Amino acid sequence: MDPIWAHTIVIAAATIIGPLTAIMGSIFLQSRKENNRLRVDMITGLIAHRMHPSRPEFTQIINTVPVVFRNKTEVLKAYDRLRALLERSEPVWRNDANFQNLISDMLFEMSKCTRLKFSHVQLRSLNYSSVEYETRDERLQAALEAIKEIPTLLKSEQSN
Repeated sequence: MDPIWAHTIVIAAATIIGPLTAIMGSIFLQSRKENNRLRVDMITGLIAHRMHPSRPEFTQIINTVPVVFRNKTEVLKAYDRLRALLERSEPVWRNDANFQNLISDMLFEMSKCTRLKFSHVQLRSLNYSSVEYETRDERLQAALEAIKEIPTLLKSEQSN
């Protein structure tokens, strides 16, 4: 093969492959950036709502953890431990030490995936909640517990 033709083919290939590689690299980096942003948003949302496990925002975040962190084994293990606690028949109160430890463990594992630097101590100590929301959530939990007793009370009234 003539050296000029070989040189022309190499230049043509580089002209085609170079921009395609740059575009693919850019798309890959943008995807990683979006995934990381989604994870950071999820972590900040969970930190914001962890003192109120009865709120829909908390439930929404918890339900999306397996999707957003699907390849992160340690996060999924922590999620499973937390979910087991949340799915018990007894209500989970936000000041339950076991609940706070499990949520902090999951947040710690999530933060490692996003290169955020949280420690267990920070996650366990940074939990403020206003008294108004605390009272409302406690009343909501008490009302939900009372609703379970209505059929029993109705049956006992009918028998009297």
